[in-house]
Amino acid sequence: FLPWLANWFEITFDGSWDEAQMRTLLQEAHQIYRLRGTSWALSRVLEIYTGVKPEIDDTNKNLAAYTFSVHIPLRERQVNRAMIEHIIDVNKPAHTSYTLIFKE
Repeated sequence: FLPWLANWFEITFDGSWDEAQMRTLLQEAHQIYRLRGTSWALSRVLEIYTGVKPEIDDTNKNLAAYTFSVHIPLRERQVNRAMIEHIIDVNKPAHTSYTLIFKE
């Protein structure tokens, strides 16, 4: 039932999402979807998925135009990188690019 509800908001769950994560995302989907493309919405979806709040930097003058960085305070081996990239790709503005950084 949860994946069916997720389709209403164009959300795709793979096997790495547990039921609690799916329920939380679906409970907040109306607000997240309304603010899709903002750093707040992207941060919230990543936080629901990873369990930690990411840092999104879109004001660094050293970054190229229309580029932002996403810092995940976890080691890369602790998370599903492909799913994090998918989350970012579907929630970022289409004309932007990003750098994904994990804790060393």
